[in-house]
This record gives sequence, structure tokens and C-alpha cells, in this order.
Amino acid sequence: PTTSIAYFHGIHESMVVGHKMLHVKRPFSVTDNYAVMFMNLNEENGLILQLNTASTATTFDCRWISDYVHENEYLLVNSASSSSSSLCIDAVISCKNGVHHNYATYVDALH
Repeated sequence: PTTSIAYFHGIHESMVVGHKMLHVKRPFSVTDNYAVMFMNLNEENGLILQLNTASTATTFDCRWISDYVHENEYLLVNSASSSSSSLCIDAVISCKNGVHHNYATYVDALH
């Protein structure tokens, strides 16, 4: 069986998420620790994307070279050429003025 790991990625609230599946062409930073995203976006207006990587997405563990080991940072590399390696958005959490709202129940309506 495929193991599913939740990763979190923060984005600015002005970015639009219009589809449940992500096809990313370059590596980007994620963490497996929700508290890290919570602390980083607590006073900003942003969105936390909870990504499901039950696919063949590859992660590179950056903790051993990071100045911020507690952030559990990974680089996530996804192949845009294969739908089997798509990243699925499981939840979108809005962070506005220190208040967080989880829109996981509405995410399924995107697709």
C-alpha cells in the first residue's frame, strides 16, 4: 500500500487555487509540521495548503542543511508530465489576523 504523508505549504491569500490537483514543474518548500505553518502565517493574511503525497512525488529532506531544523523543511519535487504524481490538495486553511479557518469540507467542490 502507498503511504500518504500530509505536507503543508503557505501561500499569499491573493493566489487563487482553482483545482484540487497540483502539477508543479519545479521544487518547492513544504513542511510536515502544521505548527510551523501556523506560526509562520499567524499574523499574516495567507493560505495553508495541506497536500497529500500518496503519489510518486519525491521529497528531499533539507533539515540537515537548514539553519532552522525545527521547521522540518523538505523540497517537494513533482513530475508535471504524469497524473499519477499529482499532488492533491486535501485542505485549504485561511489565516487572517491570527484566526484560522479550515475549508477542507469545501475542497472537494473544486473538482
